[in-house]
Amino acid sequence: MKPGKAKQVIGVILLLIGVGASVNYSFFMGNELNDILAGVAVYIAIMIIPGICLIIFGRKNYKSYIQSIEDAERHARENPIIVTPPPPYPPPSNANGSSRSNINSGSPKMIDCPSCGAKKELQPNQTGNCDYCGSTLSYR
Repeated sequence: MKPGKAKQVIGVILLLIGVGASVNYSFFMGNELNDILAGVAVYIAIMIIPGICLIIFGRKNYKSYIQSIEDAERHARENPIIVTPPPPYPPPSNANGSSRSNINSGSPKMIDCPSCGAKKELQPNQTGNCDYCGSTLSYR
């Protein structure tokens, strides 16, 4: 429920209960005019006046709420938010300052020695010697 509307609803309920109770009291409870006026005054003080106050203040709160929404919408129209993506991160550089990354383009693989058939793991663009026969091995 919107701000202010709850106060208005409660105010109307209090007002109706107060009027109904004071009418009921005046018809059924009092024999003398002073008793009737005293009972009605109590209901006016307890129910009707607070009900009227809640209706008035609820209406003011509701009008203030509507005004704040209109102000926010006007502000949003006059000052649009422009979202720009952040700049891309620069590529990582290695120790000598070049922008090529330290990660090689391929992954290590097992190379078979053409002489003895032993296997050795080599990185891309790496050459090495076989651990058993000493033959030269290269990553292909």
